[in-house]
Amino acid sequence: EAQFNKILDTIWENQKTEAVKNLNQRLKTKEWRTKAVDLIDKPKEIKATIDLFAPLMTALVIDEGEAAAAFLGTGEFTITRNLTKFIEENTKKFAGEITDETSKKLRSSIAAGLEAGEAIPDLEKRILDSVAFNKSRAQNIARTETIRAQSKSSEEVWKESGVVEAKEWFTGADDRTCEFCIPMDGKIIGVGESFY
Repeated sequence: EAQFNKILDTIWENQKTEAVKNLNQRLKTKEWRTKAVDLIDKPKEIKATIDLFAPLMTALVIDEGEAAAAFLGTGEFTITRNLTKFIEENTKKFAGEITDETSKKLRSSIAAGLEAGEAIPDLEKRILDSVAFNKSRAQNIARTETIRAQSKSSEEVWKESGVVEAKEWFTGADDRTCEFCIPMDGKIIGVGESFY
């Protein structure tokens, strides 16, 4: 998670800089009168996010796969075609989602500032302080993607092993537990099946 957060910090610092730089230029366009346009280059940012996260996702999948294989005593771990596909597709998907959400939050914040009649320095401050770059958002993304990669890798090892037949949902009931997880506690399904 710490490595995910570090990468997100790097990406978001670059996006803040780009958004502030683009603010003056974009405000001069007629488009701002009809809609809030993007302050970041979404295709470029998606590619940068993929480029930065793909190696980390691969390393995480390998580490978790090796740990799962060692735990089961099934021998050496190799990345399967399914895991390679997962890394590519999941990294691309979450890079797009993260970038889209960041862009949406920036557009919304700037639109609110324009509606309030704020000057450019105030709009720049909105960018720098935007919830799009919030630490808790980064932590949620890091936690979610780390767990997703670990789970996928472990489950692939379990399926390939022929040893594991089922999986059970364990809920750590604390203040962070969502309303959907509590009733799932103890539910058992086959390996390869989805809880939802």
